[in-house]
Amino acid sequence: MSQLDEKQSEVDSSDFSSMKVAELRDLLKEKNLSTQGRKADLIARLEESNKSNQSETNSDIEDENTDENSSEQNKEKSPKIKEEKQELLPHSDYSMLKVAELKELLTSKNLPTSGRKADLISRLRESEQSSAKNETIKDNEKTIIEENEIVKKKEITTETPSPLQQFLMSKKASNIYYPIFHFMIIGFISLWVANGLGLFVDGTGGSIVYEGHTDANGNTVSLGNYSVCDTAPFVDSNECQGTVQVGEKYPCDPSIDDSNCANTLTPFLEHSSMPKGFYADGIFMITFGFILLGCSLYLDYIHAPNLRMKFGKPGNKKSEIEVDEKAHVNEQKRNQNNFSDLVVLNPTDKPLSVSETLGKYDENDDGKMDHFEFIDHHSDEVENKGLAGIFDRFLDDDPQMRGQRLWVMFSLSLILVAAMNAYAMIREPSTVSMGDIVEYNNEVVAVEGIITSWVEDPYGSGDNRVDIIIEDQTGVVELRWYRYGEIPPLGTYVRAIGDVIEYDGRIWLQALGAGAVTWGEGDVPEIYPVTISEVARDPQNYSEGALTLYGYLSKSIEPDASFSALYIGDHPNYANSDHQLRMVIHSAPNQWLESGQKVEVTGILEYEPRELRWTLHVQGPEVRTIGSHEVPVALLDWSNKDTWSYSANSLVEISGTLIEGWSLVGSNQDSICIIPETEFNQTFIDQNLNQVITFQGRLLWSISQNEWCIDGSSDSRSTAGVVAVGDAVDLWGMISADHVSVLGDMEKTYTVMAYSKYSIAPFSTSITLVDAPDYSQDWTSISASFPGSNSWIESGQLLILNLTVGWDDANARINLNILDFVIEGSAPEPEIIYWEDGATSWSYERNNIVQISGEIISEEGQYYLQREGSEQKIRITPVLDAIGLNENYENYTLTWQGRLSQYDDNQNMAQSFSLDAADVVDADGNGIPDELEA
Repeated sequence: MSQLDEKQSEVDSSDFSSMKVAELRDLLKEKNLSTQGRKADLIARLEESNKSNQSETNSDIEDENTDENSSEQNKEKSPKIKEEKQELLPHSDYSMLKVAELKELLTSKNLPTSGRKADLISRLRESEQSSAKNETIKDNEKTIIEENEIVKKKEITTETPSPLQQFLMSKKASNIYYPIFHFMIIGFISLWVANGLGLFVDGTGGSIVYEGHTDANGNTVSLGNYSVCDTAPFVDSNECQGTVQVGEKYPCDPSIDDSNCANTLTPFLEHSSMPKGFYADGIFMITFGFILLGCSLYLDYIHAPNLRMKFGKPGNKKSEIEVDEKAHVNEQKRNQNNFSDLVVLNPTDKPLSVSETLGKYDENDDGKMDHFEFIDHHSDEVENKGLAGIFDRFLDDDPQMRGQRLWVMFSLSLILVAAMNAYAMIREPSTVSMGDIVEYNNEVVAVEGIITSWVEDPYGSGDNRVDIIIEDQTGVVELRWYRYGEIPPLGTYVRAIGDVIEYDGRIWLQALGAGAVTWGEGDVPEIYPVTISEVARDPQNYSEGALTLYGYLSKSIEPDASFSALYIGDHPNYANSDHQLRMVIHSAPNQWLESGQKVEVTGILEYEPRELRWTLHVQGPEVRTIGSHEVPVALLDWSNKDTWSYSANSLVEISGTLIEGWSLVGSNQDSICIIPETEFNQTFIDQNLNQVITFQGRLLWSISQNEWCIDGSSDSRSTAGVVAVGDAVDLWGMISADHVSVLGDMEKTYTVMAYSKYSIAPFSTSITLVDAPDYSQDWTSISASFPGSNSWIESGQLLILNLTVGWDDANARINLNILDFVIEGSAPEPEIIYWEDGATSWSYERNNIVQISGEIISEEGQYYLQREGSEQKIRITPVLDAIGLNENYENYTLTWQGRLSQYDDNQNMAQSFSLDAADVVDADGNGIPDELEA
């Protein structure tokens, strides 16, 4: 009783209302009770605790008094009491049980029974909490097992990815294989781009056409010295160094080539390498590379993410059970957090707290939400963004994505550069008028106009090139078209695209490839055949477009002649033609065109104001022979050999005696060489030697023998040693039309017939050549240098020359270099001059052979020829034993012939004439002047 009274007095003496809140909380802490709440809550909690302690104390006293008397009874009743108490009382309200009952419960739980009642109650409560926790764990494990079974059933019924799909959506492919594949494709594209820029192949020593170069001072140079003997040992030692002019071919030397001889590999074209540029195979490979790059980027950034979304990332997704378990934990945490911590991920979603957000998105449990973790849960939204989703993917801050981002950025930069270059190549150039083309130097432009002329391979060196003349209402432009395609008919309205090139004061358009010139069906002119007589009646009516007419050629044209001027008439015989139309062929016909042959030609009729005449301009392939017409064969006359040149290059026939060395001899002992066909063997010679035969072939010039030969082979171009003799007018016309092309091959030898414009003194090394023996309105002359002659070459004398075309730097003009020549035919007849013509007219005949009438007189030892009945006289120097000095012919007015020269008359400070090497005319050589024989 004393203990109970003591505790009771303690409780009674406790006046909690007088205590402070801090003191109340200290008491609650000592009793292991909650310290939260207001003061009234703290007091109520303490009073309830005291009541419980008082009840326990009374029970202890009673138990001690009756413990010994009822121990046996309690043992018999303890199981029953325990069961009743457990049924009647809640497990958490152990304060109502007695100590003995508490100990029995502890014993049943195999727990210690020592200590005060409060200790026993505390031990039972701890045991109860532990049991409840174990039951919860068991329930959770059972739930997990059940849910795992459900997941397994779902996995069995869900579609599984194939091995290829597993590889495509794997991390290994994303982080390793895709970047490598991107890099390889980009490298492939870069290699072909670099190849097109000429960064790999050195074309030093390769044969190219010299287009001039820029020296160290930035000046344009038209003459270059090259030497590739050391850098290109495969080049022949005779050709590895030298001097080259614009238009000539030479072994490429980087020192005089502005592109440093850079070449591009073209393994799938005709040549293994070409001058740097983007050709068909390179463009195809670059396009193919971009297609592959697009496919690889699609697999990496579109297809693989779709597969991951469909099947789930292996090893990356957590089970729904783990998420739910974490959600339960987060639910408890959320109850302890305030609501200022909410996160809204989508306006339509329920707000989530930070803890909930981490629970949902923090899959790697690193305490933060990464961008890719958010993307994994919102893949549908990213996918709906299209490109935005892809960029969202590689612009996040995930370290795993940094390598891919760099690759993508690098790829995009290459694609951008390639796209800009492609645009620069394929962009539509500006269309300009030809009159304004000078303003677009070094730019790519387009011009539109009518084709008036074209010539293939102007150098005659096998280049794949054609030069086209195009004109519009504002001007004319020359198009140099390399690797050309189909050439449209003359008169076609075309559109041409190329680079404007300016060099040495000349401007032209330079294009490459078959697509540089385009036209439509409606651009080709309608062509109707007409006759020469119809054109003659109204030529203006046919000058608007192309026309086709029939006629006969005035001379023969060799297959390779790139420029030929002739006439087309309405009769095979030039002299019998009623109408003649001048015609110019601007390119090689690629077949022999025979004199007198009937042809059909298509060309453009143009008026030439300088010559006051109409000219038909055609191309070689546009001259079509009519096979039904027999080609006439000219008969050569031994007695008129001077006229053989009129049949040069034509089919001829001659009869003569066959002698050794394949020559024919005529009745006047003149000879001509013949070149038989291959079937003419030694047996033929044995049977016909010293016999008169008739031989037919083409009259050509023998370079080795410097005489005419008749070539009987079917293809005269294949015969060595003989060549076709061109007219001077053809060479002059070719030089006039395109002198740059002619100068581009200054080693090419031409065999032409030309006339001396002036009389040339012996051993003179310069001469002026013309295309006709007498002055005419369209007379064209050109200077030449030659070896000289030991005799006079008369004005108007026909010459057959082997020459080259060069440039005279001193006089800044084209000059012909005559290698050798032959005087063909007789000298022209002397001109007759008259006293009344006067000195001015006589000066035109200076150094020429002339005839003049007068009486010879002698003054102070000098002979003069005096005009009859006048004081006019000129000095005369007769030949030795001159017929006119015979005393029998004194005081006779006779016709004297000699060379008219001019000398300085210092006494009279004048220029005077003299007749040198003179004598009276005696045509029959009988010593009697012709005038006295009558």
